[in-house]
Amino acid sequence: MAVGMLGEYLLGNAAELGKVVEVVVADHCKRLKFDLEPALEAQLFYWKDGGREVDIVVELFQKPLPVEVKYRDRIDKRGLRGLEEFSRRFGCSLGMVVTKDRLDVDGSVVMVPLWLFLLMC
Repeated sequence: MAVGMLGEYLLGNAAELGKVVEVVVADHCKRLKFDLEPALEAQLFYWKDGGREVDIVVELFQKPLPVEVKYRDRIDKRGLRGLEEFSRRFGCSLGMVVTKDRLDVDGSVVMVPLWLFLLMC
């Protein structure tokens, strides 16, 4: 598959594009961790309990920051249950959702569009 076709394929396939965005966000979370707390290797974690999950968990200043990637037009509350459960269980005061284009704060959840997240990290 030619590089140009790969771009067209990704733009036309929301599920595959979402996977690529998740990898890019994970890489930038590692950069953020290293910039704020330089160490030999910045580790990220994935959390799952039953049917609930959090895409990325990064520890910043000895506290977990759960990051969910929802690169889509519509984000419903049901899709954030894993983030909410993780935050409740581990006492997180902040959770982050990387979105396609939504910038919002909903309680302790900050929604940041991908382009802004990439500029921050």
